[in-house]
Amino acid sequence: MGQIFQKHATQFEPSLIVKLKSITMRELFDCVDTIDKYYPQNCYLNLEQFDDIFATLTDNCIDLFHRLADQTGEDGKLSVHTFEALAAFAIFSGESFETKCMFVFRLFDFDLSNTLEEQEMVSTLQCAVRAMCKIAGLVIPSVSMLEKLGYVCFQMMDEDKNKHVDFDEFYEWTVQYDELQEFMLLYSGTQTYQYALKRMINVMDESEQQFNKWLRECKAPQVPAIKLQQNLYQIYKGIDQLSIDTLFYMIIEYTLRSKSIGQEDSSQQQKDLWAWKADHKKNQHLLQNISVKKSDYLDIIRAWNVYSITDVNQLSIINIKDLKLLIWLYEDEEPDYFRINQEMSIIDTNHNNIIERCEWMQYLCSEESMQRRQTPQVLMKKVFDNYDEEQCGLIPIIHIDKLLRDTFKQQMKKMKDFKSIQSKHATQFEPSLIVKLKSITMRELFDCVDTIDKYYPQNCYLNLEQFDDIFATLTDNCIDLFHRLADQTGEDGKLSVHTFEALAAFAIFSGESFETKCMFVFRLFDFDLSNTLEEQEMVSTLQCAVRAMCKIAGLVIPSVSMLEKLGYVCFQMMDEDKNKHVDFDEFYEWTVQYDELQEFMLLYSGTQTYQYALKRMINVMDESEQQFNKWLRECKAPQVPAIKLQQNLYQIYKGIDQLSIDTLFYMIIEYTLRSKSIGQEDSSQQQKDLWAWKADHKKNQHLLQNISVKKSDYLDIIRAWNVYSITDVNQLSIINIKDLKLLIWLYEDEEPDYFRINQEMSIIDTNHNNIIERCEWMQYLCSEESMQRRQTPQVLMKKVFDNYDEEQCGLIPIIHIDKLLRDTFKQQMKKMKDFKSIQSVNSLIQQLKVEFMKQVKKNNQSHFDWQQYFQFLVEATKTHSSLNKLLNLNRD
Repeated sequence: MGQIFQKHATQFEPSLIVKLKSITMRELFDCVDTIDKYYPQNCYLNLEQFDDIFATLTDNCIDLFHRLADQTGEDGKLSVHTFEALAAFAIFSGESFETKCMFVFRLFDFDLSNTLEEQEMVSTLQCAVRAMCKIAGLVIPSVSMLEKLGYVCFQMMDEDKNKHVDFDEFYEWTVQYDELQEFMLLYSGTQTYQYALKRMINVMDESEQQFNKWLRECKAPQVPAIKLQQNLYQIYKGIDQLSIDTLFYMIIEYTLRSKSIGQEDSSQQQKDLWAWKADHKKNQHLLQNISVKKSDYLDIIRAWNVYSITDVNQLSIINIKDLKLLIWLYEDEEPDYFRINQEMSIIDTNHNNIIERCEWMQYLCSEESMQRRQTPQVLMKKVFDNYDEEQCGLIPIIHIDKLLRDTFKQQMKKMKDFKSIQSKHATQFEPSLIVKLKSITMRELFDCVDTIDKYYPQNCYLNLEQFDDIFATLTDNCIDLFHRLADQTGEDGKLSVHTFEALAAFAIFSGESFETKCMFVFRLFDFDLSNTLEEQEMVSTLQCAVRAMCKIAGLVIPSVSMLEKLGYVCFQMMDEDKNKHVDFDEFYEWTVQYDELQEFMLLYSGTQTYQYALKRMINVMDESEQQFNKWLRECKAPQVPAIKLQQNLYQIYKGIDQLSIDTLFYMIIEYTLRSKSIGQEDSSQQQKDLWAWKADHKKNQHLLQNISVKKSDYLDIIRAWNVYSITDVNQLSIINIKDLKLLIWLYEDEEPDYFRINQEMSIIDTNHNNIIERCEWMQYLCSEESMQRRQTPQVLMKKVFDNYDEEQCGLIPIIHIDKLLRDTFKQQMKKMKDFKSIQSVNSLIQQLKVEFMKQVKKNNQSHFDWQQYFQFLVEATKTHSSLNKLLNLNRD
């Protein structure tokens, strides 16, 4: 089987693997249901069928189809084997290795015997291997070769020789088959704990042998710190220096805290270490008095190696989902979900779902962290090791009394801390929780509704077990969520959660659009299925929704009576036609226009409608313009000098990191360089100054005195900055890639379609971490290359329109229509290749002018706005084919 995985047939795309890893088994079972319902006889799927089944799993169905497709039939059309597709999505999903194996095993158990016979095993191997190779871009083995391999594998799995392989035999073989594990590791980012542990043992052995080698070279019981530092730089050449420095500092800090330093030199070494810690560079020479012993080194290098084992692509970036494996490898004990979520909220402080190597090392090895997060097993192991004087893993029986006493002495310290921590954070708002809930989809929530209808149709309240049974598929943190949502009910005062409150909470904090959330909540409380809400239904809606939001967000919960009164008031406001019923349009329109509710959703669920974001955007752009006008008045000039602008930006954006502000400033200057706004008389010199400054900012900072920026150029760039600020609700300069749609929509005043979003997403998210940083966004929008690549016809036309809006009131006099049309198409023609005759364009402009003048004269207008102008051009495309080509110039 080694031949199979040696050569790439097509390019391997890690970004594709990352996307597939977000697939859950529940979503895949929904696809199986679709196949059973609509395509039960289809052994092969064409593109349309493939998209119909798997579109919910991925936005990239076309690429996946072509990766998996074969030419079938006499016509040679492309189609995908149904079982290969299912196997591919299962293998590359984000589920555990055991769950993947179970899915594939059941998929090919055609006779439902809970075992695989020989021919079923051959089919399993053929489909699974072909699917893996196609997704990973490897050479696909021949069918005959896989058939032979299937028979061989069956013989190896069938240990009891009963001609059947049950799941335990199947799973045990796949876990122990190292070559398969290596493939899964390299191409799907998946590894079992068992395989990771094997690798970990080998790497720790290598680390110990490496340290022993250094000891022999030094001819001493410990390695001098200076020598250790040099050695680390040498053996970790491929890793960034910051990470290596962090490792080295952690070892030294650990040595500082360790009791391994002898009494005779403890005092001086402590002083040297503290001095060095205070200033590494200045006191580097003090390292000569410090040395590190093997046990201290191995304690810290263990954390480093655990990260390396999990970081399969060696990028020093790991998805937060792999935190379970990291902790499991480090502590030799599988952590439960509560523990994982508790630690996740601590390590992922910026909520970007990424664990960097430095974060991991600081999380594990700093003094504060070690005191906070050591588990009982880790503490006990440490005490045990202190009594293992021979370092052979054995302790004499006579030490058992002291060992037990020291063990529980350490544990008691931990228990006090744990209790205080739990009570302290009971009602605190946790952004990390909101981020996790945002990954919930409406499809998953409807599955929960089905579970309630099937097993708990009469339950108004749910206990913890029932809550977990229903919602465990949505979150790994059911216990915490249950306690957040629970009330004391009944005479016994036991905790339980209102079923409708729970559903409302998951819907409101999900990652769906605001309209979809509203629709779910509306339908949830439409008890009589009338497609309207009556007064009492509205009261129930408001009570459950507000209480759920407050509980999740950690806010004070209003009284039931207060919410009841509020419900009646809201109903009167929504019921505009006074028919004592509120339909969905009335309900949705009110929630969209109710700014206080929008502000709450923005702050606590990270959700905002385009309408509300646009309101905020208009206000922020007005503030930016007023700010620039103020600078103009202060300068008493038509433009703001670059040096003054730089100072002003630092002042008004104090809370934002300097790198982002520098990027903004550089983009404004670069844009000025490209702009035609520079007057002819000083164009040449300013161009030279700008290029010199661009080549070396620091050296040529003085050249900024010859450069100034006009308002229109400033507002063009600050618009991109403000769009980001509006979307970055937590002001962390980090936005989830899911919000790219809103970013583009706000920036271009046009809702982008899914194809456009995915196209731009693949460009901006170059490191595939699903995060858009402010600098990435600015460079994505405002660099010369980006602007040339991504400006749509509408953006270009709006820019020309704004140039004619001299009063900046949004209206243009009718008399300018001829010039506006000519300038509009002048911009467009630069991008065109198929318009050969200027005369035909002039003829088109004349026709459009006549048609537009007729339209405005009917309405007795003297001015027109952007919406009217753009809508006219859109309508005109229906009768002018050449205009249609022009307006769709950049459409793929």
